[in-house]
Amino acid sequence: MTCGKKYHKISPSHIALHGLSMLDYRSMFPNAPLESKSTQAKKVLWGVGHKPFLVSEETRRLAGIKISQKLKGKKKPPRTAEHSKNISLAKLGKIPTATPKMMAAWERQKGRKISEEHRQRLIESNTGKKWTEEQHKNYSLSRRGRPFTITEKWWAARQRGENHYKWKGGVNPVYGEAWPSIANGIRDRDYWTCLRCGKKNPKGAAYPVHHITPAADIMAVDECPHVNENLATLCPKHHAEADGNLEWSVGYYREKLMSLYGYLGDWYIKIDAVLANVDRNG
Repeated sequence: MTCGKKYHKISPSHIALHGLSMLDYRSMFPNAPLESKSTQAKKVLWGVGHKPFLVSEETRRLAGIKISQKLKGKKKPPRTAEHSKNISLAKLGKIPTATPKMMAAWERQKGRKISEEHRQRLIESNTGKKWTEEQHKNYSLSRRGRPFTITEKWWAARQRGENHYKWKGGVNPVYGEAWPSIANGIRDRDYWTCLRCGKKNPKGAAYPVHHITPAADIMAVDECPHVNENLATLCPKHHAEADGNLEWSVGYYREKLMSLYGYLGDWYIKIDAVLANVDRNG
């Protein structure tokens, strides 16, 4: 055995690899150095060393306790700017994944209800907090060109469809079962673009379909609000604009539809007369 001459220090696991006991090794090499006890303990804890050297779980646990007590109270030195930069460069382009431990923790939270007091504390802690323009820009740059992670896909799947906490059966009880197909027909008519700005959704998702004259007003007089003359595809920004300024938007989008698709305006005259009659009588 020439390991005592070849290496500066020999570990017990290496001695066991040669089929020798510690007494045999000491008799053969009385002055040969051995690894320190702390190094041996770390190898036991981390599973480092030769495979033939088997260690019980109890020994690992005791070694871990010993190391944790030794490190107790000691703080890591503050991270330098160069260190942070190197970590960022090392992670650049890599897709982070959720570990089984993280997924198990999320599954344990499924269906858990928080108390009203806890809810209020969460609301108060986040009330009034707004991102700065720089924060928005940095977040956008960090996400640009990066595919969704396994964690994000897994979380999105848990919130989709009937798994979402606001799921109500998948059918709008006010608009009826035919509404999804009607809305898609209007989007096809408008080439899936916003009638106000002429832009498509860059993410490929569908824009909402807007009722020019509010659906609730029309349904109150037992008329159908889902007619082509009363529907327009709008992006979220201009959908909110139209809902917030009905006096302007009704006239604007009616004229827009008549000029684009040649609607005669008979339906507008009819529905305005019905609504005006209801206002006079009621």
